[in-house]
Amino acid sequence: MASSCQPTARALRSRALGRPSRGRCGRSISRPVTRGSRSPRRSRSQRPSSSSLSSSGFRVPMATYPVSCTARATCADQRLRSSIRTADQGQSRPAFGSHLTHLAALIHRGIALVVPNIHGSTGYGRKWQASIHKDWGGIDLRDLRAVTDWMTKQKDFDRSRLAVYGGAYGGFATLLCVTQIPDVWRCAVDVFGVANLVTMIENAQPNWRRFLARWIGDIDKDREKLVERSPITHIDNVRCPMLILQGENDPRVPKEESDQVVERLRSLGRRVDYVVYPDEGHGFTKRANAEDAYGRIVDFLTKELAV
Repeated sequence: MASSCQPTARALRSRALGRPSRGRCGRSISRPVTRGSRSPRRSRSQRPSSSSLSSSGFRVPMATYPVSCTARATCADQRLRSSIRTADQGQSRPAFGSHLTHLAALIHRGIALVVPNIHGSTGYGRKWQASIHKDWGGIDLRDLRAVTDWMTKQKDFDRSRLAVYGGAYGGFATLLCVTQIPDVWRCAVDVFGVANLVTMIENAQPNWRRFLARWIGDIDKDREKLVERSPITHIDNVRCPMLILQGENDPRVPKEESDQVVERLRSLGRRVDYVVYPDEGHGFTKRANAEDAYGRIVDFLTKELAV
């Protein structure tokens, strides 16, 4: 049975004001685009590109953020500095928000970004997301190796100037990279990352322990595997300078996780910059702290990835 979809009064008002809206049937209703009214578009070479690569028989989705012509000109040669960014387990998608502006700053400074959605990420079905349960440092590490191998083979990337950066679970992924694939990275940034799977579970708040037992592993039954999969066990392998940021009152990833890494690296004579924010928890909720943290990340990566 055919039916017509008429715009609501609100839709008509929005159309008159030039705003897109929806009619009763949920279809998008917008004013016609007239000549000269289009918003500026980036060239195809400046848009994020989506791709995937093979890892353990799977295709790992990822986005690559290229560098604009202006930023490319700031590089000493035509091979770009590049950074792999590992986020938490939420799906990473092309977006622009206040917490992502520092990524645009990195691109402007001539650093291309590769953002993979490795196993454990949301947005690709329950099986993909749950595949990491009780397998931290397993299937995710295989994906990270595949992404790293792909980066080293790109002609546009400078193989000698690669970095890795992530926070929370992404911090764990960063620590995996620098301990299990240590010879690749020029530098790394770890933002409140999990370093020791055993102490992560032992020091968790009571309401989180049951969840972590299902997500990371049972500390009594899986202790041996948890120790082997923990980056802190292999921290002696780290070769690159690191920047580590941590909230003093983090209820999710206790400060002790970062303390362990810093203490071990400094005892080994490795170069590590450690900044603790006394009035922060898990993330940067205060503007001054966010500006300081993201500014440090941009400056650190820019400096360390310089020729």
